[in-house]
Order: sequence, then C-alpha cells, then structure tokens
Amino acid sequence: MLPDGGRRFLGGTRGAAFHVPGLSREQGEPALVPEVRAVDELFAVSEPSSVRHPW
Repeated sequence: MLPDGGRRFLGGTRGAAFHVPGLSREQGEPALVPEVRAVDELFAVSEPSSVRHPW
C-alpha cells in the first residue's frame, strides 16, 4: 500500500512465476508490502498473501 493509501498493480501472469524488476521506494514509504492473489479459470480470487520488506 502506498503512503496515500493507494495501491499499484504490478502485473499478472497465467504462468507459475512472475518477476518484478527494479522496484523503487515512494517518498515516505516505510516498507514494500507486495500482495499476491491466485485467480482460477472461473475468476475466483484467493485470499491475499503478503510479506513486508522494510526499505
């Protein structure tokens, strides 16, 4: 989540792996918290899984 409470969509894939190169810190952002969700072929969405990475 960004300092203003917003979110940024980084991308998606139909495959088993997704790589996000070169992430950069937003001004005032204390940590990066990527959130991952699985979506099946009927578009059912899983609960999010996230991890906190302090800058």
